[in-house]
Formats: sequence, C-alpha cells, structure tokens
Amino acid sequence: MDAGATAAIGLSIGNGKLLLHGAPVTTVTPKRAHLDFAVKVILVAHNGWRFDGLTLGRELRDVKLWDPLKRLVFGFVDTLPFFRKKLATSKSPAFTQLPLAEFYGISNVEAPNAVNDCRVLIAIVSVAGVSNSELNEFFKVVDFQDREHPENSRKSLVITTN
Repeated sequence: MDAGATAAIGLSIGNGKLLLHGAPVTTVTPKRAHLDFAVKVILVAHNGWRFDGLTLGRELRDVKLWDPLKRLVFGFVDTLPFFRKKLATSKSPAFTQLPLAEFYGISNVEAPNAVNDCRVLIAIVSVAGVSNSELNEFFKVVDFQDREHPENSRKSLVITTN
C-alpha cells in the first residue's frame, strides 16, 4: 500500500499485522469476508404477505433488483397472523399496527410511512416480548414469479412458498 493510501485510509502494516490508525485490526480471508457478507437475512413485516412483500417484490422486479436481492433474503415473516394467534383471546381492538401499538402502550405513533412503520413494528415486537422461535412459525421462504392475470391478462407477482 502506498503512503498516500495509508494516510487517507489509516491502514498500515506493522510487525506483520494490519493496523488501523495504529491499532491492530482483526482480519479474515477474502473468502470468509465474502461468505460473512452474503449471510442471508429474514425480512419482517406486518401484513407482509398481502402488502409489503408483494409491493417490495414488484418494485425490485421493476428496477431489475429482485434477482440480486433474493440471494441475500432468506425469506419473510408476517407478524399480522402471528399477533392474531398470540392475542386471539385478548381484548385487542384490532390487529393492524396502530391498534396493536395502542394495546401495548406505544405512543408517539405517527401517520403510516415505511420508516415509521418499521420503528413501530420493532417497538411492538420488543414490548410484546416476542422471541425469534415464536416468529419461526410464521416464516416462509419465498420467490416471486410473473404469472398472467386471467381476468385482465396483466402480469403480476405471486409469492410462492417452499
């Protein structure tokens, strides 16, 4: 590495070790770095099967990003059926996000938008004490496929589960 790069980035070699601003850095092989980076994630959404998942899939397909993304996404969890089951005998007025937030005492809920919806869902899941193992029952591996709409011959995305 040349002196200019070292100065700009702060990386250097000292005593056979990689240093960042003089402090040792833990290193891994390039193969390990790529494998770690490619760990698949699980997307979580409330009403994800009927809305968020389909919307995300359509948008990603339209901008030609679904194929690259599906290599990183292992599947989806929909929290709507989860909370319907978890709270089946409770007095929750409804299972949409805003009434659930109220049920769990979460305040400062703004008008729905994607970023706020994520924050509210994280808060609901946290306050409700939901575990990963509980959500596993509502996990599905998915793929999106174009299928013809018989009634109007338009193409749409359909979630298929494995």
